[in-house]
Amino acid sequence: MQFWMKAGVTLFFFSFSMALSTMIIKKWILPLHKPSMKKSCSAPDNQEEEVSAAKIGFWIGFLETLIIFSFVYAGEYGALAIIMGAKEYVRKEKIAENASYYLLGTLINLAIAVLLAQLALLVMMQYHQTAEIVQIRVIR
Repeated sequence: MQFWMKAGVTLFFFSFSMALSTMIIKKWILPLHKPSMKKSCSAPDNQEEEVSAAKIGFWIGFLETLIIFSFVYAGEYGALAIIMGAKEYVRKEKIAENASYYLLGTLINLAIAVLLAQLALLVMMQYHQTAEIVQIRVIR
């Protein structure tokens, strides 16, 4: 299979995974978030911090999805536990406040990324099999 075909399929499913995860998390998971009482008083500085946190959250999700695709393509499903462990280690305090919110967001992103990475592999395998059949017919 040509490199550009594989790259195109991967990019398509990766982008779709990011868009779908972001949409689901923004629409259904973010409303579940209950900020602590200390941070509920909204000041102008808090709005800037929220925007910054959202940007950081996007890039964390982007890299998380990239790592998931890499592990699935390599067939290393056990290594996906690294993502859960790293998030738990970095966000101990926030997870203690609202564990189900963070767990749900991570699991949704993980499930969508694994599912779409598997689908991308399936599409590439089907393309490869079809290309081999066409090559055999051309040779005969």
